[in-house]
Amino acid sequence: QMSMQGEDGRLVPDAIIRLPGGRAVVVDAKTSMAAYLDALDAHEDAQKERLLAQHAEQIRTHMKQLGSKKYWDALDVAPDFVAMFIPGDNFFAAAMERDPGLFEDAIANRVLLVTPTTMIALAKAIAYGWRQERMADNARQVAELGRELYRRLSKMGSHVARTGKSLDVAVKSFNQLIGSLEASVMPQARRFNDLEIAAAHESLPALEPVETEVREPTPGRDLELSGDRPAAKVVGKVTVTPKRNLPS
Repeated sequence: QMSMQGEDGRLVPDAIIRLPGGRAVVVDAKTSMAAYLDALDAHEDAQKERLLAQHAEQIRTHMKQLGSKKYWDALDVAPDFVAMFIPGDNFFAAAMERDPGLFEDAIANRVLLVTPTTMIALAKAIAYGWRQERMADNARQVAELGRELYRRLSKMGSHVARTGKSLDVAVKSFNQLIGSLEASVMPQARRFNDLEIAAAHESLPALEPVETEVREPTPGRDLELSGDRPAAKVVGKVTVTPKRNLPS
């Protein structure tokens, strides 16, 4: 319950229901039912009818107070409307029977007359609005996460491209080294074996080049990069032939 001071005295809305988007609904439940209760005890029909007409007038008077500029200016929120709670459908029906234009006039003053039945419907509608707001907020977060994930994947893709190029260069350099060793160094070194200088179990291995197969990314399955970056070459297969010892 929130207390607020207006120009004409102390105003106390019974509840302020927050709505999505910073909006609100003010609930007031201080409508007087005194005339209606007195009508229940009336013994004469004329007296009863007079009290029920007074009951309708009390509801209209309170509705006008809730729709007045003074009341709205005293609020620290800008509500969509004020829900004027009437604690029973019978109270509402009796007032509408004597004052048929009451409901429409209330709407014109941005006051909604609610009973326990319609208050439940209003509460469910507000709860549904909050669920929709949470779903929309979750969708915004998913979209933001998706953008961030794509940005990171794009950055990682450039690293993959550089790694693939470096791996390709490294394999070529290794194979060139193996070719040079096998062509000009290893044959000379193996002559020590022919001269029986090296031990039998210390024979030199045969050096084999690395076999590599490099492929481009497959769209829809492999990592794709943004259009302004080169496609990454992914090493799909690297095998090294086992070393073989030459007989001594």
